[in-house]
Amino acid sequence: MKIDASEYPVVRIDSKPAHRVAIDCVLAEFSRLLAREEAFVFIGEGLPLDGGGDPEDARVVSRWMRINRAALSRLVKGQVQIITDPDARQAAETFSLAFAYFWGYPMFVVGSEQEARIKVISLLSL
Repeated sequence: MKIDASEYPVVRIDSKPAHRVAIDCVLAEFSRLLAREEAFVFIGEGLPLDGGGDPEDARVVSRWMRINRAALSRLVKGQVQIITDPDARQAAETFSLAFAYFWGYPMFVVGSEQEARIKVISLLSL
């Protein structure tokens, strides 16, 4: 996953397979974002990956989540996922409940970059 915080508090994430990096690097970047102690929002495009890879990676993520759950819930105002295909958007909206339960912050599914920007503004002004 590629993480771009150059527009902080808007943090772009790209989970395309071409941008796959070691889970330790991703979690270290997430930890750096949380260490800022400022609210932020993730924006991603396309269907989020289910992570269905290495079982050891799943254990590492689970352990990291237990340690950081309170900070995630407090600081991450949401993940706005841009999905242009209506069928895929519907599937992502269904998945968003499980996503929120696991990560501790909500996922909002929108159809365009403009909708994403509007959602980000509303989340950061809460």
